[in-house]
Amino acid sequence: MNVSIQVMLASAAVMVLPGADHSTFAAQINYAGGVSSVEPLCAVKLGVFNPAFDPYRYNFVYGVDDAGNMKETMYSKAVTDGNFVPLGGTYAFPSSGSLRFMGQVTVSGIEGRQLWLFVFDNSNPDLAQNFALCSDSSWLGPPDDGRKTIDASTATTFVFGLRGPSGAIELSGLPFPEPSVFWLLGFGLVSLIFMARRK
Repeated sequence: MNVSIQVMLASAAVMVLPGADHSTFAAQINYAGGVSSVEPLCAVKLGVFNPAFDPYRYNFVYGVDDAGNMKETMYSKAVTDGNFVPLGGTYAFPSSGSLRFMGQVTVSGIEGRQLWLFVFDNSNPDLAQNFALCSDSSWLGPPDDGRKTIDASTATTFVFGLRGPSGAIELSGLPFPEPSVFWLLGFGLVSLIFMARRK
């Protein structure tokens, strides 16, 4: 049975990013969207990347080889390194089918910064096997006295995952290594030798 849930993410305190103006004003960001996946939706995170970090090279920086293959999302490592700054905590809402989420954060010091959404299929992002990372050129942080509303269905940039026909975010699996051509040729040669010896 498919269960629809609504994720309410809210920050009671004002989050101030390093180097931000510690004023009495803070921006309010509301975001919402849908996720269409056969996997449970367990965590949704809104955040910003370090300006010196290229999100499009995420799997190369945190992958296991030069090809960008990954064994895990390395989300906590990216946060610890200061490359990704989450605007809110981790929330787990196991379910399946088509899901809706909405949240609100209050933060200062992100005017003009591009906002990104991470979506994971595990309450522990580091253990997720399916996830998405998306944004749009219009998803920019508002001034400290402003407001911003983000509709996830308008995402046009996907480092991981994709936007489905209905506008819902579709999660993708970790980019695992694929067998090389030489390995496949070698396996085929060994198989032929084994079969020839049996005749």
